[in-house]
Amino acid sequence: MVNTGKPSPGCFACRSRRIKCDTTRPECRKCRKRGWKCPGYRDLNALRIVDETQKQFTRFSGDKEGSEDGPGVSPTKDIIIRQYIPPGERSSPSSATTSSMTGSYPSPVSQAATPSSPKSPLNYESQWSMEIPRCIGTPVGEQVYSYFLSNFVQGTSLRNHGYLDFLFPLLANEPPGKDHPLPLAFSATAMIAFAARQKVPDLLPRAEATYLRALEATFQAIGDPNRARDNSTLACVTLLTTFEQLRPSRPSYQKAEAFGSHLDGAVALLKMRGKDVFQTVVGRKIFLILRSLLVSRSICYATPLEPDLYHLTDEFQQDPAQHRFAELSLRAADLRVGVERLLGGWGLGHAPLPHPPPRESVAALLRDAEAIEADYAAHIANLPIAWKGMTVRCMTHADPAIMGGIAYVGRVDAYIDMFICYILNWARAARLYVQNTAMRCRAWLLGPEGDYREVPEYAATQQLCEAIIADIVASVPYVFGAARASSGYTEGVSPGRYQPPSLAGVFCMWPVFAAASSDFATETQRTFMKRTLKYISEEMGIGQAAILASYNLRSPSMPIAFTRMKQFEQLGKPFHGVAIGAAAGSTMASGLRDIVKTTGTIISSPRPHSLGMPLRVLHEHPDLD
Repeated sequence: MVNTGKPSPGCFACRSRRIKCDTTRPECRKCRKRGWKCPGYRDLNALRIVDETQKQFTRFSGDKEGSEDGPGVSPTKDIIIRQYIPPGERSSPSSATTSSMTGSYPSPVSQAATPSSPKSPLNYESQWSMEIPRCIGTPVGEQVYSYFLSNFVQGTSLRNHGYLDFLFPLLANEPPGKDHPLPLAFSATAMIAFAARQKVPDLLPRAEATYLRALEATFQAIGDPNRARDNSTLACVTLLTTFEQLRPSRPSYQKAEAFGSHLDGAVALLKMRGKDVFQTVVGRKIFLILRSLLVSRSICYATPLEPDLYHLTDEFQQDPAQHRFAELSLRAADLRVGVERLLGGWGLGHAPLPHPPPRESVAALLRDAEAIEADYAAHIANLPIAWKGMTVRCMTHADPAIMGGIAYVGRVDAYIDMFICYILNWARAARLYVQNTAMRCRAWLLGPEGDYREVPEYAATQQLCEAIIADIVASVPYVFGAARASSGYTEGVSPGRYQPPSLAGVFCMWPVFAAASSDFATETQRTFMKRTLKYISEEMGIGQAAILASYNLRSPSMPIAFTRMKQFEQLGKPFHGVAIGAAAGSTMASGLRDIVKTTGTIISSPRPHSLGMPLRVLHEHPDLD
């Protein structure tokens, strides 16, 4: 056996000084007492015990031409390449223990039947040997790649849903060399992920340099008609998009939409290939990820989707429940784009219309929003039991803090795995945006001088949105390990020290942002979700979350205020807001700044209600916003 000892959970400083660390998070008291900045803790999930008796290691030595084998492969030092074994195929007791402790998301809901899905092309884990190939070996260290594989690639759920697990067969077929884009993109993304979470700033310049080389190599591949149709080129674009999500936020590129250019390139490749992308399992897997990213961007930023994406979705065969969610999300994205085109000016890239839109068009958009919400509600109500969350506990003051010290009091909803939680949370976020669109249409139809909060539909919208936000908030503790405390799979593991995979932060940051931006979230909920975004950014190394946490939005009140200002301008009347709004300090669109500059007012959020408030945050700090 390798590494049979128990790894120390202490911070880097205490381990280097060989003293006992108190493992207080986010920084240990001993570092604080000496006036040092605690360097943080390593990811215990990346430290794995591997049984060599099953010959899961392949050793190779670099030859005289080793300098051409990859980005900096040593020609003299042997490199251990670790074979990945899917959780369902691990048979040894030690391997099974490690899998249950670090690789999956066990929960009390696990005993329910998994969602019924017939044998589909996506059940492909046995079609290749998932082995880390030679082409990604670098002297940066195996720990970087082990971290990235355990956090982003291998299966992290009971149904073995790996996020980037299509990389194994692609990298295995890539010849080693400096000019191949896929190994470069993999190395750059692995380094930025490791450096961001493990607090290794010296690795960031190297990751950036490798990223630029990967960009250049990818451009060359796209310019070749044959290579442009290859799955490895599409995988490169997916990895570069992931790099932009993980990239630490800096003033030089502090935009959450920085990854949009890579998504546009992915769309061009998908249009070029058409249904050809479905001929291989790898292509189908990449399509699922890219479609999810494209729809997410469209719903949040009102970015139009290409018609080819709708056609490809119709041709794609997958689990019926997932396919229905995909269809509804595409309709929600269309609705989001439609309201910006019609009412104009609030979404990025949508200029205000010079003339008022036809009243019939706004009414038709409102009917579309109501129809989409009805279809969402019907689909969720008809889901099998395994697709639904279950309230497994109610956390109290006596329970340990989650997410590096954030105290949480309230209900905890668990799911059969993180993948299902991710799909449901994105459906909830889409429903919030659909309700925002419906309320904006009602406010416009009411006219600039009416109060949209007095219409009969407002109370029903408020009740629905409060319930949706409560569900999103109650899922956050599960995503970050709170449900593990009562699970028999985690015996001997301290829940306060559990470090969730970084993929958990990627999966939940956008739904959390959508809920935190809603008018119908209480201030307590909003504070908790802001802290969640900051934790995802600062402790999990997801740079995009820092940008989302910096926004201070309120929807639908801010878009309604902006549209109302334009209505007054078209009528030739001065604009008067109905309440002073402190939330207008930071916005995603410059239009609202004009409102504040001109009038100093916006339409305020509704008064907080006690209904639907599932938690209470302890030790609130006023400087979080």
